[in-house]
Amino acid sequence: MEQMIWFLRVLTLFLAVVGISTFSFGDPSLTQSTMTNVKFEPAIKTILAFHGIKSYRVPTVGESLEAKWEGEDVKFVVKSLLPNQQISWEIVGLPHTEVIYMSIEVIEKENTVLLKTQMQSHHKSDFFSRLNHLFFGSHSLKAEAKSIVELFPTSKP
Repeated sequence: MEQMIWFLRVLTLFLAVVGISTFSFGDPSLTQSTMTNVKFEPAIKTILAFHGIKSYRVPTVGESLEAKWEGEDVKFVVKSLLPNQQISWEIVGLPHTEVIYMSIEVIEKENTVLLKTQMQSHHKSDFFSRLNHLFFGSHSLKAEAKSIVELFPTSKP
């Protein structure tokens, strides 16, 4: 009987820690930089092509593009565009994520180009979405950042 009481105490403590962690965890974000020789327009087209978007031009502000993200059908909605400098879009349609904001800034330096990528994920408010983001939220952003680095063979870590 005493072992059962200790088991219940430990289980209660475990569930309390998981519950508190789930509701106090913030939205994950990630910033990374990549050096490459690819200019603004080809870089944006390459990133969009990686997600299955066939575009012959850089999308305009307000344009919505259908794509695949982590095996799900999502929409890329372009929020802002500064020609040859910066583009930002949001990704909507993932099951446990309300929206993912992604911004790509291109800084040209001498013979190279610096691609600065910023990503931020906002989870839905239900318990399972919060729990999913607690364990997998930052990992999915890191995997996306790694895949963007691997798209450009001349990039340096």
